[in-house]
Amino acid sequence: MIYGIGIDIVNIPQFRTAIERWGDRFKKRVFTKKELEYCNGRKFTEQHLAARFAAKEAFIKALGRGIKLTNIEVLNNQEGKPYMKISDWGLGVGEKTENKKMRSLEDEKKHATSQPLSLSTSGFQELRTHLTLSHDGDYCVAQVIIEVGK
Repeated sequence: MIYGIGIDIVNIPQFRTAIERWGDRFKKRVFTKKELEYCNGRKFTEQHLAARFAAKEAFIKALGRGIKLTNIEVLNNQEGKPYMKISDWGLGVGEKTENKKMRSLEDEKKHATSQPLSLSTSGFQELRTHLTLSHDGDYCVAQVIIEVGK
């Protein structure tokens, strides 16, 4: 079952201006060491950083709540497909995982509101993230789907 869908678009020249203005301070607040290493090794560094920033923003939209940007890590598998690794879903959970758990859907039905499902430390089910990135010209876009599993 789909928990949330998020999408974000970033203007690469504007993003480049932010990096030039704030430099390493900005990068350290937004990106992990692995992300910076990956992007710095690419020809169009700012384009790759902007796509990862869009992915983090899209994830936050899909989640429906804020989370520290460095807790969201965008990596690539051996085939080059991007995926997300979340180190803390805002619950103080320290393990790094692509999948996390949340309150059971039956619990949520009992307390149904128009608000997004709330994360809880009890009655968890598996969450999976699906990520796609794209860029063309001055823009990059990311879409994230968070899926609830049994």
